Amino acid sequence: MALISVIIPVYRVEAFLDRCMESVLRQTFRDFEVILVDDGSPDKCPQMCDEWAKKDNRITVLHQKNQGLSAARNHAIRVAKGEYLTFIDSDDWISDTMLEDLLALIQKYHADMAICNFIRTDGSAPVPKSQDIQEAVYTKDEFMKIIMKVNGNRNIHYAWGKLYARKVIDFENHYPVGMLNEDVEGMFKAAICADKIAETSKIGYFYYENPESISRKKFGDNFLCLREVWQRVLSIAKEKAPEYLEYVEYNFMRIDFTILMDMILYGDKETDAKYADERLRLKKSLSGNMKKLLKGYAPINRKLFMILVCYCYPFTRLVIRTLKPQK
Repeated sequence: MALISVIIPVYRVEAFLDRCMESVLRQTFRDFEVILVDDGSPDKCPQMCDEWAKKDNRITVLHQKNQGLSAARNHAIRVAKGEYLTFIDSDDWISDTMLEDLLALIQKYHADMAICNFIRTDGSAPVPKSQDIQEAVYTKDEFMKIIMKVNGNRNIHYAWGKLYARKVIDFENHYPVGMLNEDVEGMFKAAICADKIAETSKIGYFYYENPESISRKKFGDNFLCLREVWQRVLSIAKEKAPEYLEYVEYNFMRIDFTILMDMILYGDKETDAKYADERLRLKKSLSGNMKKLLKGYAPINRKLFMILVCYCYPFTRLVIRTLKPQK
């Protein structure tokens, strides 16, 4: 049985899949299996996946009708044999030592999850030759404060760039299907089951800034599902982790602000008109929770943005879109 299961959902990435797979097969740590999930890709990816499986007997290919990223990950999770699991998006790639580095962290600190650093790149950014590598270890409570952005605003909920022990993964349905920001629920589920989390500042994951990625498309209905995601996390907290309910409730309240910011950052005149009613509803809800939000633990700069977005939305939108870099 392979020690690590590497899970890679595949959909419309024929220009990038080889780069991703080559980085996986270059790993200095060799005891792993690769599960490629062809999510009904309409291009050459299904055939490419099968060709890769012929080259290396550690590679398994799952073909399914298009169901989305979460369904693809869940499918692979259910057949994964590894003691540890890691996820890679098929347009990204990893360093030659990522698996070795993350496994070493887990073993060194007896952790249930290990995290490496990452960089965003257009495909041309070189790996820094000299890195001041530092390590950190968190208890469950300490890590929960990070993912719940208690006195901070760090985004660490992404599925990729991490190695998970089997015990922290829900082998039925770890990720919610059919919505954006599915990683939020997945990370919360993993965090409440992890007793210790280790992290290295060493760069192990390369996130490709793909303009065709779903997360970079124009604002649409999929952005609105963030409220549903946090509603699901709220239900999980009530049932399985009531000690973190206060954190989750606060994050649920500020979802209105997050979606309004997404409307600004990813929207245009067309979406402004289309979602005008939804914008008014979000502003009303944000206003109703403003006192609680301002008393909460969000950083002061986020609180100032909440006020501006809630009460000076047109002006804030104009300034942000004017200053936003144009592609």
